[in-house]
Amino acid sequence: MIRPMRRSFVSLLALTLSVLAVAPAAAQGRLGAKADARLTSRVADGVVRAAIEVRIEPGWHLYHDDLGNPEAIGKPTRVEMSGAGITWSEVRFPKPLKLDQPGLGTWIYGHEGTIVLYAAGRIEEGAGGEDIGAELDGLTCEDLGLCIPYGQELTSKGAGKDALFASFPQDLVLSLTKTATVPDVQAAKVPLVAKKDSGKASARLFSRVKDGRVRVAIPIDIEEGWHLYHTELGPPEATGLPTTVTLLGAGVEWSAVRFPAPLRLDQPGLDTWIYAHEGKIVLHAEGVLPGGNAVPVGVLLEGLTCEDAGTCIPYKELAVGAGRGDDKYFADFPDDLVIGSSGGEFGSESPGASGGIEPNLGTSAAAGSIDYAAVTFPDFEPQTETATHGLVMWLLIAFLAGMILNVMPCVLPVISIKILSFVQQAGEDKRRILALGLAFAAGIVVVFLGLATVAVSLQFGWGEQFQSQTFLVVMIGIVFAFALSLFGVYELGAPLPAGAASSMSKEGLPDAFFKGMLATVLATPCSGPFLGSTLTWTLAQPSLTVFAIFLALGLGMALPYVILTANPRLLRILPKPGPWMDTFKQVMGFVLLATVIYLMISLRQDLLLFTATFLVFVAIGCWWWGRFATFDQSVAKRYATLVFAVLIVAGGARISFADFRGLFAVEAAGPAGETWEDFDGERLVRLLESGRSVFVDFTADWCPNCKWNEKFVYDDDEVRELFVAKQVIRMKADITHDSPETDVIERLMVGLGAHSIPFMALFPSDRPFEPHVRWDIVRTNDMSGLLETLP
Repeated sequence: MIRPMRRSFVSLLALTLSVLAVAPAAAQGRLGAKADARLTSRVADGVVRAAIEVRIEPGWHLYHDDLGNPEAIGKPTRVEMSGAGITWSEVRFPKPLKLDQPGLGTWIYGHEGTIVLYAAGRIEEGAGGEDIGAELDGLTCEDLGLCIPYGQELTSKGAGKDALFASFPQDLVLSLTKTATVPDVQAAKVPLVAKKDSGKASARLFSRVKDGRVRVAIPIDIEEGWHLYHTELGPPEATGLPTTVTLLGAGVEWSAVRFPAPLRLDQPGLDTWIYAHEGKIVLHAEGVLPGGNAVPVGVLLEGLTCEDAGTCIPYKELAVGAGRGDDKYFADFPDDLVIGSSGGEFGSESPGASGGIEPNLGTSAAAGSIDYAAVTFPDFEPQTETATHGLVMWLLIAFLAGMILNVMPCVLPVISIKILSFVQQAGEDKRRILALGLAFAAGIVVVFLGLATVAVSLQFGWGEQFQSQTFLVVMIGIVFAFALSLFGVYELGAPLPAGAASSMSKEGLPDAFFKGMLATVLATPCSGPFLGSTLTWTLAQPSLTVFAIFLALGLGMALPYVILTANPRLLRILPKPGPWMDTFKQVMGFVLLATVIYLMISLRQDLLLFTATFLVFVAIGCWWWGRFATFDQSVAKRYATLVFAVLIVAGGARISFADFRGLFAVEAAGPAGETWEDFDGERLVRLLESGRSVFVDFTADWCPNCKWNEKFVYDDDEVRELFVAKQVIRMKADITHDSPETDVIERLMVGLGAHSIPFMALFPSDRPFEPHVRWDIVRTNDMSGLLETLP
């Protein structure tokens, strides 16, 4: 029955598509389709930038402009841009999703939710760049298989929001410009003529001849607020166009052109960065003159100049020899340029002598790394509202602010548990209740005095301790452990004799002191805005004043608990002990788990996985303490159990942040041949055709056996030495996430006879189409043996 059903579905879909093809009204309206689009555009420097925002209803999808799978059935989305006197680029779609087609056993590329399409247009000379429009034609389909034709004609609704254009692909703009022609300079007598086509940069060329060689310096002045892309973009997700430099001179054999170290600049709206240059830079190159005779020289520069806000303008300029130039342009001329390494075209040599980029991470155009300790600022005179309060008033404000800290969201869970302990102790001796309240208050005051000490000695701001990732992880572990105690995994308290088991449910002075400290530390991250004016004034005062203000904050926060415990009659307003207390504890446990998530917001993204792993060990340690530190055990055995539980947590920290994290560590850049490349199918074919040996590791972050192979086999010292000795190119084919790139990798795996990972393939240079393949865990000696067979 499957095949007839499939044929029926295909026939139905084919019928739907035939209706689509003959529906003349599709281009005039939406025909009830489940998508709606809006066109906005911006015109600058003779270029139109258009953004089409398409909103697709939930549960529906719009096909991509390429179906992707040859077996897929559907209609690619087509977009036709219009506008009088405008020549358009391609329409750029975002990366598609890989969606299953119900009943067909196949998949197709599509889009869901809200997407933005981009196009760029060049306004021809004399045209006004008006009447900008677009026509969309496609198919919207429900996840269950029902499809409705989609067609819509759009006219531009104006400039649109900045957010729509923040991610505009600038290479679309560059694709509109005509490719510059390299001047014919084969005849030395034909003079070169300087010419600049466009861009926010200007170049000159100076040359000096000696001993049959010519050295050239190319100063480039980049306009303020703009930058010029480097010869390579940097991260794969960066968007832009690398700068290319073509050296000209009849018969001259040139070296590569040496750029200064690039800056690392953020790309607005793209959540990535790119290598680029700002201000004034100087390029250098050297050439061997034909027969030792001087000839006219020039340079053709092509690239992209971009404004810090995101607007980009293509840059093309032909610069010709302008004499010897100032000595300053040749003062830092590199001595390690290799003649003949460029083939007349720039870009084949790395910018540094070591062969790798060493970017300037600052915002200055100077080459080399920044000495951050040497950065100075002028003496500013900020104009603020003059404080009219005296010290007594500031102390009162701090005292009241401390009291209000008790209702801050960050501290509320701990305060709630403290109130619960008041209920538990309500029937005890008055002096004990007061002692517990004073201990809790002392914990609060101690932390505030500690923060004052740090503020005075290290000039730390309020809450600045949360900038420390180590501090955050420790706090997350403590709050998580505290939450487990509320769920009954273990009981807080020091080891006690078996005869004192009944007191395990009662709070001790150390517990109260610790809870006071914890409450204060948790209060700092979300109270900064509330205490802003007080702390701003305080941190600019003498040390004694700082301590006085922080003490007032601590006393204000602690006072309610001292009052409550000093007057046990006030405890009568609290509910009486009963079963509700267990429910309340567990509810507060969930609140503390929410606090854990809140603290994780400040963690670096690369630490989240390992912190979650660490919390597993925290849970094991707490369970061990609660399970084996029973009341019938001696004090010594209970202490031994506590020590072992602490060792579990400490060992878990080591495993999580050292061993486990090491499996995911990205290998640092090293000498040529000692680093991994991301998989590139086209490059693999080119390497095999050129006679290079290639090793491909098929892996994923969710594959533990893959990580074992990478850590203990492919990273083995002997194996690494063989990789280098045999000049093997190493590629990592990562299928962690579903994407079009993953599809290419999986097709290669199937072609090699594999349907799962771990999997590896070693392509020998002498038999590139007879690769050695291995599945699952690979033995080190087997890997070494395979490498030794390579030529």
